[in-house]
Parts: sequence; structure tokens; C-alpha cells
Amino acid sequence: MKLQMGIVKIEVKIPELVKAVELFKENNQKLFEFLSTEIKSSVTNTCNQLLQAEFDLFLGQADQSGNKRNGFYEREFAIKGIGCLRIRMPRDRNKKFSSSIIPKHEQVDSRLKEDLAVLHLAGISNRTLSMISKRILGIQVSPQSVHNSLALVEDKALAWLERDLTKKYWCLFVDGTNFKIQRRGSTEKEPTLVVVGLDDRNCTSLLTLQPGHKDNADAWGVVFEDLIKRGLDPGAVQIGVMDGLPGLEKKFKESFSKSMTARCPGAGLDVVYKSVS
Repeated sequence: MKLQMGIVKIEVKIPELVKAVELFKENNQKLFEFLSTEIKSSVTNTCNQLLQAEFDLFLGQADQSGNKRNGFYEREFAIKGIGCLRIRMPRDRNKKFSSSIIPKHEQVDSRLKEDLAVLHLAGISNRTLSMISKRILGIQVSPQSVHNSLALVEDKALAWLERDLTKKYWCLFVDGTNFKIQRRGSTEKEPTLVVVGLDDRNCTSLLTLQPGHKDNADAWGVVFEDLIKRGLDPGAVQIGVMDGLPGLEKKFKESFSKSMTARCPGAGLDVVYKSVS
């Protein structure tokens, strides 16, 4: 039996499969270890073939006519969903070859970097992620590499926070909170203004996160105007749920003139905290 998956081919022999079933009935942990090993082996072979093909194309370039092969060296590289692989990187005599498939200084694929960044943003420190990376990824990732992974999600996060607001939201939950921010080795609390919208299907969406003190009504006015500039339909907003900050209701109605306001300093604003936690 052959299972063809793109450029990766897995072969299963029926007689061996029958024996394996009997063995794995007694200990299913061996099954998972076996599958992990077999899949890693297949993916490793595929990566080595791709690297060799890339290397052949490199040596075939006109400016490499005098260059020659010079063996290979082994290195580790972790792939999401697969684990840590030990692959063969081709070398040339002139030391000019640099793989685009698996860059020289990369330890893990970019998807794993994004996962590390998300875990770090969730509150796990660089040092802790570095310590557990060997266990989870199969490869040791330095604290600095974890920190650098944040750059991968920064642009996406900013783009999402500044996205166009094309949906209509009939209810806005307005409140402020504090996030713990690391700066120069210390952790500080950053006051943040938060608005969560409720659409016509009663689904919540985080609409904005902006630095500012929740007790400043003028700062809230800037937030409301920014939401409208991003496309939020002010005519669709029927109600704003907020605390009793003096001047806040006035600022809200200046931006959303057709709406009414409701004070809910307690449980109602749990929607806000659940959306940003």
C-alpha cells in the first residue's frame, strides 16, 4: 500500500501492518513513537532531497562554473507538527551556497516562531519558553530567539488593530484595563482603553486597544472618533455600556448621536475583560 502526499511518499506493507496492529494493541504508546519516527524520517529525506535539488540548481548557474561540491554538514531544524529533524546541508568549495529553503541561522520554521511569540504575549517569559522548548519542540531555543519572534507577529497585530471596521455593531462595551508590559527588564502596568462591539448575531469583536487612562473622557473621545474613521457605522450603534465616568456619556453621544447609554460598572463589562484576556 502506498500513500502519496505531494512530495512525501509513505509506504505501508500489509504483512508488517498486521504484526504492528497486534503489537500496538498491547502498548499504544509504541504506536505513537513509531509513527513519529517514521514521519520524521520521511520528512527528513524529503528535506534532504529538496536541499540537494536547490544545491544542484545553484551549481548550475553560470557564475558557479568553477565551483565544486564539498560534502555536507548536519544540523537540526524544527518543523511545526513534525518536530526536530537532523538534516544534511550541502557545501561548496567556495562557500557561496546559502539555502533559501532552510536559512543558515534559522532553528525553527516561522510558524513555530509565531507560536512562541503568542505564548510569550500570553505571559510566559523568554527564559521559561527557552527551558521548555527542548521538551516541546525537540530543539533548544535561546531566550533571545524567543524575544526576536515577537517581530513576526508585531506587523500582523498592528494591522489587525488598525483594520477596517466593515461590520455593523449595535452595542459597544467601553472600559479601561491595565496590561503588564516588559520594558528594559522590568514589568510595568500600561493603562489601556478597550472597546468591544456586539454585532447583529450577538457575537463580540475586539474593536480597539489604545494606550490611555480610562478616567480621561477626552481620551475616550479620540478613541470613538478613530473607530468611525476606520469605518464603524455610528448610525448602527444603539447603545453604549460604560461606567459612570463624568463626561464619558457626553463624549460617546457626540460620536454616536443615535445611541443611548447604560451604566454597568460590574458584570456587564466582563465582556471587555474576556475579550482581551
